[in-house]
Amino acid sequence: MIDIQEALIYLKRIDDSSKNKDDFVNTGNTVISSILNYFIKNALSKGVSVDYSIKIPEEISIEPFDISRILINVLQNSIEAIEKCSNDKYLDIKMKYDKNILYIMVKNTYNSTITKIDGNLLTTKKDKRNHGIGIQSIKNSVDKYDGTMEYIYDDRYFKTYIMLYLK
Repeated sequence: MIDIQEALIYLKRIDDSSKNKDDFVNTGNTVISSILNYFIKNALSKGVSVDYSIKIPEEISIEPFDISRILINVLQNSIEAIEKCSNDKYLDIKMKYDKNILYIMVKNTYNSTITKIDGNLLTTKKDKRNHGIGIQSIKNSVDKYDGTMEYIYDDRYFKTYIMLYLK
């Protein structure tokens, strides 16, 4: 027969060991927390100053694939842009959930070079044929939730705003 008390202690140990003490974000949502922690650590290791404010519940009605695709592509693009800056490397990540709407804002410094054709951002990577897919995949996931995505930039900061309507 299984001792309930021992089983509870065992489960608590597993839970405690799964929580990395070096994590910056713990939303209760493993997918979102893992992605955010990975990119925050990555940015900090490259000398980037990072701010973040994450206010979302554990459970939100978005498929893990979609939120992963959005966050990974936006954050990867942001860090790649920051790496091209000679100094003043900055990343700010904000996520908020209110009345079934998920708000995501990512702000980063960049080298103030933007290339657009027909209102669409173009990749600045040398291998243009195999890049630029990330932005389209973000749009696909945003559209799936009847959301919006907007880029605003000045000579110092590039900001990505995403709004997703969840049920």
